[in-house]
Amino acid sequence: MFHFLNPTMLFALSAALIPLLIHLFNRRKYKEIQFSTIHFLKEMVRKEMRRLRIRQLLLLLIRTLIIMMIVLAFSRPTLHSSGDFAVGRSSTEVVFIIDNSLSLSSLQLTGSLLENIKQWWVNLEPMFQVNDRISVLLATEPMKILTEREYYSGELWKKTTKNIQPQVFKGNFQLATLKAVEILRKSDVSNKELYYISDFQMSGINEQELSSLWQELPKNTRVYFLPVFHSQEDNASVDSVLIVNQLLEKNQPMQVKVFLTNQTKNRPLNSMISLIVQGSRLTQQNVSIAPLETRLLQPEIISQFSGYQVGFVECENDALLEDNRYYFNLFIPERIKILHLLPHLQFQSFIPTILQAARDKDLFIYEKKALSDWPTINLDEYDAIIIEGFTNFAEGLINRLRQYHQNQKGLILIPGDNLAIQNVNDFLNNLQLGKIISLQGDPVKSEEFVSFGRINWAHPIFEGLFAEKKELNPVHVYAYYQMQPHSKSEVIIEYQNGQPFLIQKSKEGGPLFLLTAPLQPQWTNLVIRGLVVPLVYRMIYYAVTQPVTQRLQITVGEKLKQVLRGISPPYQFLLKKPSGLEEKITPAFRGSDLYLEIDQNDEIGNYQLWNSEKLLFVYSVNHSPQESIQQYYGRDAIQKILPAGIWIDPAQDVHSEIEKSRFGVELWSYLLIAAIILLFCEMVLSYTASRKQKELWATELKAELN
Repeated sequence: MFHFLNPTMLFALSAALIPLLIHLFNRRKYKEIQFSTIHFLKEMVRKEMRRLRIRQLLLLLIRTLIIMMIVLAFSRPTLHSSGDFAVGRSSTEVVFIIDNSLSLSSLQLTGSLLENIKQWWVNLEPMFQVNDRISVLLATEPMKILTEREYYSGELWKKTTKNIQPQVFKGNFQLATLKAVEILRKSDVSNKELYYISDFQMSGINEQELSSLWQELPKNTRVYFLPVFHSQEDNASVDSVLIVNQLLEKNQPMQVKVFLTNQTKNRPLNSMISLIVQGSRLTQQNVSIAPLETRLLQPEIISQFSGYQVGFVECENDALLEDNRYYFNLFIPERIKILHLLPHLQFQSFIPTILQAARDKDLFIYEKKALSDWPTINLDEYDAIIIEGFTNFAEGLINRLRQYHQNQKGLILIPGDNLAIQNVNDFLNNLQLGKIISLQGDPVKSEEFVSFGRINWAHPIFEGLFAEKKELNPVHVYAYYQMQPHSKSEVIIEYQNGQPFLIQKSKEGGPLFLLTAPLQPQWTNLVIRGLVVPLVYRMIYYAVTQPVTQRLQITVGEKLKQVLRGISPPYQFLLKKPSGLEEKITPAFRGSDLYLEIDQNDEIGNYQLWNSEKLLFVYSVNHSPQESIQQYYGRDAIQKILPAGIWIDPAQDVHSEIEKSRFGVELWSYLLIAAIILLFCEMVLSYTASRKQKELWATELKAELN
């Protein structure tokens, strides 16, 4: 099917009548003259006259065709177009998917690769007209829409150019393509075009998902791939930072794991690695990394601060600056406020003695109260609660303790004599610890005992407790409560007979510990063994620090979801970003809980969430390590995933390539060649016809003279 890019010139086809008009006006009129009959001469003249008329008609046809060919050439006809005949171009629904992910921030000699993306955008502007609808989507996660179905204008192009800015987000072609399919399928115009402008990094393309979305594109949608290319880049990336210690203490060693990768394919790199906490450089190390090698560094640091702390590990500047830092956070409690509930204040307990050393160092604030005073106590004022010597629980206290546990606070339960098993089991089942089956042994028979068996030394409460061999002085337990642990609880210490001594429940609430034997000399000799002090101390420390030592980390662009409990109004949540910007956060309510969904994580660094004047928590936002991997799809690979798309290299003429795909092959050059050939034929025929006509006139003249 033919299509004309300049159909207004078709009106000039009327000029093809000019040779016909000239022919009609110049027809030779013969005058009849009587002369003697010369039979053979007249017969020859008649034959030549017929040949001459054929040549003249052929010349008329050629001259007409020459004019038609020239006019058609200026009308710019194309072949195999889906457009309507004699229409310049109808409106087009155009969707641009532009990649401005982290990898496009890579520095080249001429600037960042994003400048090449912008250059593609600027070069494409002449290809569109005022009745085209333009949508621009950014191929990042999260996906961002710069403009949606707005009619083309120069102002729109300038505004969009300014909005194509470098981002630290991960690339994601699927999200943008899904939105593009939605826009194109809703469009009521027949012409549809989709443009991908990207470095086509492999980490941002899921082949299976993208191929599936490709099948949903409307038929006859023209798709273009406009690539930018990375040069040989030297780049080292800090991919991860992990604080190994689960229990962090002030002025105590902390082990850190740092994963560093040389992303360069054929060249080793040397880089200076620094670890900074609270603005102070704690370690520095020069590292040599082979091509494509990932190195594990394990520096040891000591923090002299308490509370929430933020830091980062960085390497030296290279082609991609944004992956040279990896942020982390940690929490070291300053002073832990402990409530110790006893059956009565005269109850003999070893807990105060066990905690005395920590109290002398001002690490713990210790308060002892009678269990019967629970209605007058505000439990939320304390970081951890130890309930020792209990025999039963009032229903109101059970509800208070359950809420305290749900508020991510720590509980340590140490039973007493003569338990009301049914009452206690109701409480333990409610907390998903398990249930007591029976009393085993006799506290007054010290000659009969059971010793400790399996111990989970990998649990954080034993971290760093033993330098080498994990050997204990014999611990004898003369009597204990046989327990059936809940499926959501964990046994940390077992007796030799497989029954639990220490149980922990840490999911869906704060850490919760239960001992199955009282800490009394008639029940166990643990109270006089060296293990008891670090065991109780670390249970308390873990109960307080575990909820916050989760050290929240997410990838830039992700949403952070948190449930907050035990927070009283007024609710004035404020998010402080790494750049210093502050944003108010509005919580959602789920019963008595507050639900926060923070989606403003568009900067790399450490964030703080405040309520009024209190810091609630800190979390770290980091780059996606996948954005540092130097692997990209080329023409053949991308067209295998997305067939029928047109790949246009920067060296090609983008305008002609797009016009060719829109309108087919232009025929004007062929028409001009045909016109030139016809012109040459016309010259030859015209010359021979003129000579023959002169000879015919000479013959006629001789006939007249005779």
